[in-house]
Amino acid sequence: MDNIEVRKIIGQRIKDFRKIYNLTQQELAEKLGIENKSYIKHIESGHKGISLEKIIELCLFFNIVVSDLIPLENTGTIETEKEKIILEAAEMMRGLSINQVQMLKSMITVVVDNPCTY
Repeated sequence: MDNIEVRKIIGQRIKDFRKIYNLTQQELAEKLGIENKSYIKHIESGHKGISLEKIIELCLFFNIVVSDLIPLENTGTIETEKEKIILEAAEMMRGLSINQVQMLKSMITVVVDNPCTY
């Protein structure tokens, strides 16, 4: 399965969850802090990819797991330790309150904006 196919599958799944929650593309864009609703349209159609940060936000918002959006079973096993850790972290965040998620996002932003090597 190539990247275009994966983007299309992810986009369709996002669209499906958006419709389950009875949201317009504009409403979903607002929930994710995206100013341009056409960005959601392009993600849902598979023309644009979506960042891991936004995938995590979607999973938390829709109360789903990452594998509900990303077709892991069709793309093979996760090959890097980094990807495994990211998926585990996303799973752990699922049960957090919105305040805890916002705090964690702020902490991640600090780490990303101020990288250091160990």
